[in-house]
Amino acid sequence: MKRIINLIVFILLAFGLLIVYKNIEKNNGLNIEAINKLSDIKLEDVKKIVKSENLDLSKIDKEKQESILSIIKGFDLIDFNSLNKFIEQGKNLTGTAKQLYTDIIYNKYKKNPDSFMKEILKLDSDDMTKLLKTFADKYLEKPKIVDDLEKLLKDDSISDSDKKKIQETIKQLKKD
Repeated sequence: MKRIINLIVFILLAFGLLIVYKNIEKNNGLNIEAINKLSDIKLEDVKKIVKSENLDLSKIDKEKQESILSIIKGFDLIDFNSLNKFIEQGKNLTGTAKQLYTDIIYNKYKKNPDSFMKEILKLDSDDMTKLLKTFADKYLEKPKIVDDLEKLLKDDSISDSDKKKIQETIKQLKKD
């Protein structure tokens, strides 16, 4: 009987350690404190940062922000699946980091405007409009963005709520 109890305790302990190990491995180096303690940022670290959830890049040291964003830009680590998460991670950045962040997002837009527009529909209206206004101010003329949005309105696969969001964004862009 004692052996059976010891075996059960051992299995539960091993299972618990496995869960803890997976969580540590999953979050290894992805919290802000760990990132700020790194002496130099490597590509592997940046890949983990890109995959992390609920990480506010603005809370990382300024030099590290710029290093991380430079690596992301240089290696094109943001794909369309992680674009919205990246937009959320960096919307509070300032200065040079904000410029790098905006450049990365704009490069995604340039590569495939249609896919980009479909992905940013997942953002709330204010964030979407603010991002597109930034593009209009820095990179593109507003008519180009409005044309891309109007082309997206013709897509039948887009829901009515997304179409309303697009129409509101078009109004905002035309008004400003």
